[in-house]
Amino acid sequence: MRKKYLLLFLLLAFTAAGCIFAKSTPAMKEPVLVGFINLSNDHVFSSSVQTAFARLVDKNPDIHVEYLNGGDDPDIQNQHIHNLIGKDAKAIVLMTTDSQRVLPALQKANEAGIPVITLTSRSLGIINTYVGAMDYDAGWKQGKYMLTHLSSGAKIVYLSGPQSIPSAQQRLQGFTDACLLRRNDFQLTAFAEAPYSARTKASEIMEAWLKQGIKPDAVVAASDELAIGAWLTLQDAGYTDVLISGINATPVACRLVKEGAMAQTVYQSPTDEAQGIYDVLLKLLQDKNLHPHDVIIPFVSVTKENVDDFLETP
Repeated sequence: MRKKYLLLFLLLAFTAAGCIFAKSTPAMKEPVLVGFINLSNDHVFSSSVQTAFARLVDKNPDIHVEYLNGGDDPDIQNQHIHNLIGKDAKAIVLMTTDSQRVLPALQKANEAGIPVITLTSRSLGIINTYVGAMDYDAGWKQGKYMLTHLSSGAKIVYLSGPQSIPSAQQRLQGFTDACLLRRNDFQLTAFAEAPYSARTKASEIMEAWLKQGIKPDAVVAASDELAIGAWLTLQDAGYTDVLISGINATPVACRLVKEGAMAQTVYQSPTDEAQGIYDVLLKLLQDKNLHPHDVIIPFVSVTKENVDDFLETP
């Protein structure tokens, strides 16, 4: 009989202890939702930043990131922003394709108390922290290179990103100030716009220029993909002495610089940018009323002299 009561006592004791431990165990914390909207899945630099950011944030179980393809289309980006607002996202990271056309959606995000981190350009009219480079500086470095490497009377063609994007405007202005305004004998013989990732479109534009009788001494492009597109057409046409400059120092562009097919690319570190995004994000998630300072990532001119330093850079 005593054994029966002893067993009953022990069973009740273990049950009570189990209840105590169950009550003292904290509930699992739900990760917060963050939206990451890139320029396009086809954009090399955009994808590199996203990949580097994912490596950092994947180590943090408190954050769940929804990665969204911007499709080089502000309407698509607007829809993504509205969807994230509806999902009560705690922050939005955006590589905007057109800062003016996404402005109303970003204002709605601000009104909903969602902090915004912008990458490709600052967005005026909203509260946001910019992480990235000064695009004017990239164009300036292209201009300085051409200024010192082109002969008198050189003919230059310029492949711009969409001029609705501030980054494209600033890259063009930097090149103009560093080169064209300093050499009246240089001729800007052709100009065209295309999405940064539109390699095929750049090839078609270059082909059209050659058919018009425009044989450039230099091609200055606002991205490596545009520069590579132009190079492909020039190579097919047998023009191998044209100085070609791009921006982003993608692996393909760096190999072409190493081989002498491209003269220059301009490097912006996707890993440094990703780290900057992550650091700002952590501050904002701790206090969404904070307004962290912009994080500026410097550009570096990459030529045959220093390209080996960048060939293994992710």
